[in-house]
Amino acid sequence: MITFNQIDTHSFLVEENEFYQLYHQASAPYMYDYNFMQLKYQPTVEEFKLLEAILLDFHHYHDLEHIKFYWPEDKGFTEEIIAYFSKEHYGIEILELYAIRPENFSSSKENHAVSVSFVTEETLEDYQNFNKQIDQQTSQAFAERKQQLYEDNFYDPSRRQVIAVLNDQVVGTLDLILSDETVEIDNFIVADAVQKQGIGSEMQQFVLPFADQRMVLLVTDADSTAREMYVKQGYEYISYRLGAEKIIKEKPTFKTSSAEEH
Repeated sequence: MITFNQIDTHSFLVEENEFYQLYHQASAPYMYDYNFMQLKYQPTVEEFKLLEAILLDFHHYHDLEHIKFYWPEDKGFTEEIIAYFSKEHYGIEILELYAIRPENFSSSKENHAVSVSFVTEETLEDYQNFNKQIDQQTSQAFAERKQQLYEDNFYDPSRRQVIAVLNDQVVGTLDLILSDETVEIDNFIVADAVQKQGIGSEMQQFVLPFADQRMVLLVTDADSTAREMYVKQGYEYISYRLGAEKIIKEKPTFKTSSAEEH
């Protein structure tokens, strides 16, 4: 059974109990999706405030500038939780999980002028520079910090990076995260200037045979136009997951026993 549990967390599980799992990646504190609390149940507002206090304390201790929570798979927010998030200025995201068997992939749009290949030591800088342009849309500091992350991923045996080139220009990249049973497509980017020209399809047709008999997974934002493309290509919608995050600026005055253990 495919669930969000098969999606890589990019981090380490540092605490778990009957209520939540706490994930932390000390080498990438700037990556909000790598440092979060995964809830195991639907909390009341008062219960959430206790969970919030635990994560606030933990993240302040580790000098993180955000807190982030994921709700259980296929669980929506209650009205009282939504009201609390609005009052406390949380940002909300809706993620959708899709899966496909490689042999079920279908595409009506191709672009054989595109050259797709795995990243090598010779093309790693090109891969990094392309992603740096994308990351600069967040901030220059964020883009600079992520450069080392891309290099670390290049040398990670559980990952493969892919690059697409058109007219001697990098126009797309994606990452493969490998496990025994699944291959996850991550960081899937096609340059805005060449959208809807079959480049994304060519990239997928390059990597899908590499999956062999493994299920191919990907996660996309619920408001992304790409989700319609994935369905047309044969991907099956599996489930959704809600997230909530906000920036934290001042250290809290409280302490919790759980946080003090860290």
